[in-house]
Amino acid sequence: MLTSIIGALIVLLTGWIAGRLLGKAVRFVIDKAMAAVSATPVIGDSEIGKPVEKASTTPHPMDA
Repeated sequence: MLTSIIGALIVLLTGWIAGRLLGKAVRFVIDKAMAAVSATPVIGDSEIGKPVEKASTTPHPMDA
């Protein structure tokens, strides 16, 4: 029974670490893709640009 709990904790920890790394990798790729197409001027010129600009008052922690 103890080995089952330890095994489950190892699987949980491995999945958590893999999920964090995959999330950071996806975030990095999306940020690079958005920088390459430079979507900010397009959003700023659109009708939804003002509410988006107003809502984004603080930078994302990953951008720092």
